[in-house]
Amino acid sequence: PMAVQQGQDVEVILHGNRLQKIEQVLFWDEGITFLGYEPVSEVRDQHYTKMNPAKAGTAVRLKFRIAADCRIGEHYFRIRTDETLSELQSLWVSPYPCVEESHPFSDSDKKTNGDFEHAQAVELGTTVYGYSLRYRLQDHDFFKVEMKAGERLTVEMWSDCLNFFGTSDYAVGGYGPDRQRLAYSDNTSLTRRDPWLSLEAPKTG
Repeated sequence: PMAVQQGQDVEVILHGNRLQKIEQVLFWDEGITFLGYEPVSEVRDQHYTKMNPAKAGTAVRLKFRIAADCRIGEHYFRIRTDETLSELQSLWVSPYPCVEESHPFSDSDKKTNGDFEHAQAVELGTTVYGYSLRYRLQDHDFFKVEMKAGERLTVEMWSDCLNFFGTSDYAVGGYGPDRQRLAYSDNTSLTRRDPWLSLEAPKTG
């Protein structure tokens, strides 16, 4: 994942080259400690649909300790090996528990959270990390939360700002228990192509 929680020990898979011997991970800010690494023998393909063997030195599992008072937001780092220094990478620190999207596949796949019936249940105050499929023009992801009438729901989606080599343009909508849309956000003046919305639940559900 690119998103990790404050006050937790986490593991992150890194893909690259010449990763046989990592000497150090250099962070720009304080709050994240590098605990070690281990080789990874399998990685997901670019469509995130199956596991493929990983050549030696091309994938590792990095282990970090995120301090409880680590600054929230993006943290830049580079990998220093025994022979080179990597390009710039980043990790996002969240104050909330981080949960993986249960079925990060396109809408045409059988196992998916791509409609109301199969919406993934999450708790309020959660960071959900998913995967943007390559060469797929559209992917709907549905999540459901239990709310009481009068409670406020705020949703932020971070996608375009995470891309080093391209762009993405998503939208987010909020629906009630009757599946009627309550709010919708596409581009915003605050985050450009990354949408956000905030609404008050009109009814319990």
